[in-house]
Amino acid sequence: MSAAEYSPQSILACPTLPYFCIKVCMYIVAIAWIYVVLMMSITEHSVIAGVMTFLLYCVFPLTIVLYLMRTPQRKRERMEKQAALQKQSTASTSNQGISQSDNPADKSADKSD
Repeated sequence: MSAAEYSPQSILACPTLPYFCIKVCMYIVAIAWIYVVLMMSITEHSVIAGVMTFLLYCVFPLTIVLYLMRTPQRKRERMEKQAALQKQSTASTSNQGISQSDNPADKSADKSD
């Protein structure tokens, strides 16, 4: 493989790269925020205050943010699942229609008896 295949222009032309970068950056920011809040929690005067700091500044907000950030992906997965089910039901109805139709070969076999 040549160096031209890995040029910045070819990497940036990748259609899946922006989605991948957003997804990875989202998790990197979340991990960094967990670290920051963990350090804040450690410096609290009591264990209860540290636990409450971690829950109120980290767990609850990150749960909401990550849920909202994943909404487009969940929507895409749901649409793909519906399309696959619709395709499967269309294929099964067409197979049922073929098996229930009058087959000329079956009629000729019945007449010969």
